[in-house]
Amino acid sequence: MKRFKRILCGHSGIALITVILILSILVAAALELNRSSRADIYHAVNTGEGLKLVYIAKSGFYAAAALLTDSKSEYETLRDDWAQAEVLSAQSNTLFSNGSFSRE
Repeated sequence: MKRFKRILCGHSGIALITVILILSILVAAALELNRSSRADIYHAVNTGEGLKLVYIAKSGFYAAAALLTDSKSEYETLRDDWAQAEVLSAQSNTLFSNGSFSRE
C-alpha cells in the first residue's frame, strides 16, 4: 500500500494538466466552428441581397428599354416618358419592398 501511495504522489498534477489541455482544445474548436458558421451565414445573406439588387437593376434597364421601344415619335427628347426618371423611381418603390432603381 505504501508503494502505491508513493507512485501516485509523483504524478498528482498530470490529470489536471490533461484536463486543462483537452478543455483548451475543445474551446478553440468551438470558437472556430462558431466563426466559420457566422461567416457562412453572412456570405449567404450577402449573396441573396446581391441577387435581389441585380434583378432590381435589370428591371430598371428593361423598363427604360420598353419605354424607348414604345416611343412613337421619329426623334427622342427629354420630354418623353423615358426621360422622367423621378416618376419611374417612385413607381419602383411600390414594386420592390427592399430596393428601387433610379437614374443616378
